[in-house]
Amino acid sequence: MRRLATFIAPYWAHLASGLISLILLTGTQLFIPRYAGVTVDEIIRTGSMAVVNRAALVALAVLGLRSLLLYGQLYFGLFLGHRVIADIRRLVFQRVQRWSLDRFAGWTSSDLITRSLQDTQVVQSALLVGLLDFIGTALTWFSTIELLCHLGEKQGRQIMLRVMQSLCVLCIAAGVVQLARAANLLGI
Repeated sequence: MRRLATFIAPYWAHLASGLISLILLTGTQLFIPRYAGVTVDEIIRTGSMAVVNRAALVALAVLGLRSLLLYGQLYFGLFLGHRVIADIRRLVFQRVQRWSLDRFAGWTSSDLITRSLQDTQVVQSALLVGLLDFIGTALTWFSTIELLCHLGEKQGRQIMLRVMQSLCVLCIAAGVVQLARAANLLGI
């Protein structure tokens, strides 16, 4: 990870922008259910259609903001992944060009290029994109737990238990898929 950080360092502004988009995106995802709960209570209490209209406008605005933030997260994440991989490939090709001709007796240039492309794709998919996805999932996970803990009721604990069970199964399945994909790309 330390060596990967040296490749990410020149693009710190893009990384920060992606993380900010990710944090704000998580906030918008958690805002809608909370706002809906408060709004339903207010509608029941007042019976006003103005509350319904306001709630619809707020929900549309938040969903629009969520779409923009999701675009920012994907744009900055994929841009960062593309630039880091381009830098790694450039470094690999510079090193291959310095090899003696004897080294190419056992390797063809197409084998070297294919292997380097596959290896850098593993870095991009497993480490960069997967890492940003993990951070977003973890933020949503912990924020959801925090909201559920504020319920303080039996229902909140039951919901939290179901969510934890589901996420454990999904995490295990995702880990198996990522390992299988990485093993396949590396030819293990």
